[in-house]
Amino acid sequence: MNIARETLLIKGYRWCNVLVAVLIFCGLGLGGTSAHAQDARVRLQPRLQTQDELVAAGAAHAHQVAQQVAALRRELEQDKQGVTARLTQLRATVAELERANAQLEGQVEQRRTALMKQKEIEIEENQRHVELLGSIRTSAVDVAGMVKNSPVTALSVSQDSALQQLLVADTSASIAQVRTLRTLMLEQIQAASEVQRQRVTLVDRSGKQVEAQVVLLGTFTALYKAGAEVGFALYSPPSRQLMALSQLPGYTLKKQIKNYFAGSSSAAPIDIGHGASLRQMTYQRSLGAQVRYGGIIVWPILGIAVVALVLVGERLWFLSRQRYNSDSILAQMQPCIDAHQWIECEQLCKRKDVPLTRVIAAAIPFVTRPREELESVLQEEILAEIPAQERFLSTLAVLAAIAPLLGLLGTVTGMIHTFELITFHGTGDPRMLSSGISEALVTTMFGLGVAIPLMLAHSLISRRVESHIAELEEKAISFVNRATKALQTDSGAATEQDRVAEGLIS
Repeated sequence: MNIARETLLIKGYRWCNVLVAVLIFCGLGLGGTSAHAQDARVRLQPRLQTQDELVAAGAAHAHQVAQQVAALRRELEQDKQGVTARLTQLRATVAELERANAQLEGQVEQRRTALMKQKEIEIEENQRHVELLGSIRTSAVDVAGMVKNSPVTALSVSQDSALQQLLVADTSASIAQVRTLRTLMLEQIQAASEVQRQRVTLVDRSGKQVEAQVVLLGTFTALYKAGAEVGFALYSPPSRQLMALSQLPGYTLKKQIKNYFAGSSSAAPIDIGHGASLRQMTYQRSLGAQVRYGGIIVWPILGIAVVALVLVGERLWFLSRQRYNSDSILAQMQPCIDAHQWIECEQLCKRKDVPLTRVIAAAIPFVTRPREELESVLQEEILAEIPAQERFLSTLAVLAAIAPLLGLLGTVTGMIHTFELITFHGTGDPRMLSSGISEALVTTMFGLGVAIPLMLAHSLISRRVESHIAELEEKAISFVNRATKALQTDSGAATEQDRVAEGLIS
C-alpha cells in the first residue's frame, strides 16, 4: 500500500513540473498578447487600463505562480526524498523477507525430507508388522493343525480356541494370543518327546465307549488295553476321542503290546507315519478275501497252482532218491572189472538200484563185444532212463504258460465289467469302479504269483535233470573205458604166453 502511494506521489511530482512549464509558457505568451489587446482597447475603448498595469498584473501573477511552483517543487522534493528513503527501507525489508523466506524454504525442505524418511520408516514398519502378523498366523495355522490332529488333545482339554482369532485376516495379534500360541507350541513339542500313560474313554471296535488304559508314544502311536484286548488306537479330530483300530494287529505285534503293558519289555511298535500305516492295515485283505474278491477266474489259477505244487513235489521227491556217488560205485566195481568178474559186477549193480547201476547192469552181458556195440547198448539204456527223469517237465512248462494267460483273461473281464459300470453310472463315484479294477488286478496278481515260481521250479528241475543225464553218459563212457582197458590187458598177456610156448616147442 505504501509503495503504491509513493509511486503516485512521484508521478504527481512529474506532472507538476510539466504544469509549471506550461504556465510559464502561457504567461510569456499572455504578456505579448495583452499588449496588442491593450492597443486595441486604447483605440477601441479608451476607458481600459493601460499596458503597464496589465504587465504588472501579469508579472505579479507570474511571480505568484512561480512561488506556487517553487513551493510545490519543494514539497515534491521532500516527498521524493521520503519516497526514496521509504523505498530503500522497503527494499531492505524485502531482502530480509527473502532471506527469511529462503530460511523457511530450507526448513520446509528439511521437514519434507524428514517427513519422507518418516513415511519410509512407517512403510518398513508396516511391512514388518504385516510379515510378523503373517508369520504369527502361519504358526497359528500350524499349531492349530497340530493340536487338532494330535492324540495328546484326547488326554487334556486344549486351549486352541484362542487361536481362532489369530486366523481372522482383519484382526491383529495381541501379546496374550502370542503367548498362548507359544504355550501350545511348547506343549506339542514336549508331548512329541514323551511317553504318556493314562486311563481315558475311547471308542472300541464295536462303537461303544469304554474305559481303557492308553499309552501315547509321543504324537505318533497310541496303544490301548481294554480288558484282555490290546491293539492300536487312532485319534478322531471331530470328536476329539481315541478310537480303537477296526482290525486287531497280528500275533507278533499283539505280543509286543502285551509285553509292553505288562512291563516285561521296553520296546513297543510305533507308526512313524502318524497312523498312516495303521490305517493301511484296515484295508489289507487276507488271502481268502483276495480269492473271493478276484472273481471266478481265480479258481482255475488256484487249481493250476495246486497241480503244479503236486508235480513239483513229486519231482523233488524223485530227484532226492536219485542222489548217489557215481565215483564210489565205479570204484567198488573196479576190482571186479580188472578180474573179469562180470557176475559179481552185475550183483553189485542189483544191490544198489540207481540209473547208473541199471545202465551198467544192462551193458555187462555185452562187455566182451566190440566197443561200438557196447556203447550202443549203453546209449540205449540211457535213452530208456531219460523219460523217467523228464517226467512232468513239459506239463510244468504248460502250466507256467497258462497261469499268466488266465490272469490276463481275468484282467480283460474285470476291465469289461468296469466299462459296463462306466456306461450305466458314469464316472461320478470312483467306488463303483473299484470292484472291476480290483478283480482285474487280483487275477493278474494270482496269475503272475503262480507262473513266476512255477517257471523258476521248472528251470531248476530241468537243470538238475540235464546234469543227471550228462553225469550218466559220462560214467557210462568211463565204464566202457575201464572194461576195454581190462580186456586189452588180458589179451596182451595171453598173446605173450602163446609166443613163449611156441618158442619152447621150437
